[in-house]
Amino acid sequence: MTKKALIVVDIQNDYFPGGKWTLSGVEAAASNAARLIADARKAGDLVVHIRHEFPTTDAPFFQPESEGAALHPSVMNLESEHVVLKHRSTPTATPISSNISTTTASTRSSSAAT
Repeated sequence: MTKKALIVVDIQNDYFPGGKWTLSGVEAAASNAARLIADARKAGDLVVHIRHEFPTTDAPFFQPESEGAALHPSVMNLESEHVVLKHRSTPTATPISSNISTTTASTRSSSAAT
């Protein structure tokens, strides 16, 4: 069992050009993250993706089950990788420990949210 984990946080479509909350430098950040993900996969490390969705459809971005809330294609999870859905911006609101404490936890494809 792996002892390392890469946690990829909020690299989602709404942050990219054409999204609802475009960030400066997001393409470079996503490219760096994609390299780290590839290295972690090659090493057999656990990769966990955290995806933010606001709980209501009147949110300014990351609306529930929207294309903007989906993981960006450059960092898309594999079927075997965990995707943690969070509804708040604070890490303490995310039940990540239960998702990385075992490799038998169920996984959720981010494509199901689109």
